[in-house]
Amino acid sequence: MYFIKNVRLYTGRGEYENGAVITDGGKILYAGDAAGAPECAGAEIIDGRGGICMPGLCDAHCHAPMVLLRGEGADLPLFDWLACVQKMEENFTPETIYTGTMLAIAELLRGGVTSFADMYFECADMIRAVIDSGIRANITRGSTSVEGVYSHIGLHREFDGAEGRVRVFVGLHGEYTSDEKVARAAAETAGKLGVGVHVHMSESRGEVAGCIERHGVTPPAYFERIGLFDVPVIAAHCVHDR
Repeated sequence: MYFIKNVRLYTGRGEYENGAVITDGGKILYAGDAAGAPECAGAEIIDGRGGICMPGLCDAHCHAPMVLLRGEGADLPLFDWLACVQKMEENFTPETIYTGTMLAIAELLRGGVTSFADMYFECADMIRAVIDSGIRANITRGSTSVEGVYSHIGLHREFDGAEGRVRVFVGLHGEYTSDEKVARAAAETAGKLGVGVHVHMSESRGEVAGCIERHGVTPPAYFERIGLFDVPVIAAHCVHDR
């Protein structure tokens, strides 16, 4: 058991200049004014003097192993950048992905991020890093085919709920890298598993223009039409409407 004292505390519902937090390491047992904290004999005392204690932040979309490619192709347009980094990713081994994920997690934790949602292609190695590090994560594969979508069924069976910290959603890379059959499979599979879908959406003007040319509507309207929003959705980017 841990007793954090002498800390400025923000709980999400209130602020306390002289706050206290009691935790058993896995759950927060008390968070509030120090004057109201219960006795906890034998707890390890952590002096938070000069610090701020608050709920952990959440990174809603990242590709953790790609921290190893930071700066590569930084001046390129999206699709040129994708072509650049994908050539490098072809050389990634399971250990590369594990190591990259661990490095990204270290940076996330240092910045106060205690959970993240990720889309990549070798999910098991990422989940191994999540379990080993103690962070929370929602992991998906960036699927571009029906087979990729269905691979989440086994991934969900094996890892969803692991250590009480891992969630497995269904990953759909995006409108421009899939077709309607794949997108519908993602929505249907997520519904059957009782989870959501993680998808890139409206990330560039070119993507939006291409979707309008292919389907007559913008990416959000296209996904709504095929029923993707019938399940929870993590929509990444969403920075262009035309």
